Amino acid sequence: MRLVLAIGNPGVRYAETRHNIGFAIADEVARRRRVFFRKAQASYLEAAPTDEGRLIKPLTFVNRSGEALMSWLEGHESKLEGLLVLVDDVSLAVGRLRVRQRGSNGGHNGLKDLERVLQGGDFARLRFGVGASLGRGENLVDHVLGEFSPEERVSVTSGVSRAADAVVEYLEGQSLEVLMRRYNGSAPPVGG
Repeated sequence: MRLVLAIGNPGVRYAETRHNIGFAIADEVARRRRVFFRKAQASYLEAAPTDEGRLIKPLTFVNRSGEALMSWLEGHESKLEGLLVLVDDVSLAVGRLRVRQRGSNGGHNGLKDLERVLQGGDFARLRFGVGASLGRGENLVDHVLGEFSPEERVSVTSGVSRAADAVVEYLEGQSLEVLMRRYNGSAPPVGG
């Protein structure tokens, strides 16, 4: 079974923030596949877009994403064939995608917590660019917990669509190598 874990924060307050782009991608995959997220455990929501693929959205907040994964693994570890994490990345331009087989946490607390649970960073990730052009007096926390500007929305919409394409392909068994060739480096539309 392939698992896609979307990093984000639960609740309406965070729904449109940069930090929740992983949830936005997961929601788009669920919409396309006509499946719904249900509360499977206290720590996460789960959807089954394919027979052998699952999407989960932690309810533990970004910084404790590993707790949700640990809870999921308790019932499914023997069936796990691959993990892909959907995560925001301030080092990428808004809407740009980067698929990696493994990598560093880049200072992202959600990835740090997953590394803690998995005892390392040997898991795939799809990074979605949320930019780091901080406004005057804005710090990084305010940036990732802020919403995209109207000018960035075109790139976000296009990027979420491309990211959902990649996730569907992954859940249907496509290799990470093919996904990297297909989705890495494509420029977002003008405006982002």
